[in-house]
Amino acid sequence: KLYYIPASCSLSPHIVMNELGLDATLVKVDHKKHLTESGADYFEVNSFGYVPAIELDDGTILREGPAIVQYLGDLRPELGLVP
Repeated sequence: KLYYIPASCSLSPHIVMNELGLDATLVKVDHKKHLTESGADYFEVNSFGYVPAIELDDGTILREGPAIVQYLGDLRPELGLVP
């Protein structure tokens, strides 16, 4: 799951995911209320309340944009999306 706010810094992980051809659930976050589109408390995902955050299949949550992009790029290093 990629937690995002449109037109924010969560755009870069979304672009990398698209370039890698990865399927992901996108979860929109209301940055004023800190709620997900389903009404869940976003602070339970990221205690700092900011995006992006990505929840991996094993439940691990990455909360920093550069770490998310690096993780995603490392999934397919042959594409050269990240150094």
